[in-house]
Amino acid sequence: PDPNARAKMYGLNIGSTPCKLTQRDYKVLADRTEGFSGSDIAVLVRDALMEPVRKVQMATHFKVVSGGSA
Repeated sequence: PDPNARAKMYGLNIGSTPCKLTQRDYKVLADRTEGFSGSDIAVLVRDALMEPVRKVQMATHFKVVSGGSA
């Protein structure tokens, strides 16, 4: 896919997951992933979205905080 299509694929794969990426960020990602297929982009996004889960799974200590959202 061309850079514009790749940028849209990032947005589609991220979906409704909250993130702080801007349109410029999507363009940079698209430019850096020349030669990637739609499937490659889907795997890349899914892997990135799972990183916080992996971090929590590897945690050995937790800290109690107040005022957080549930």
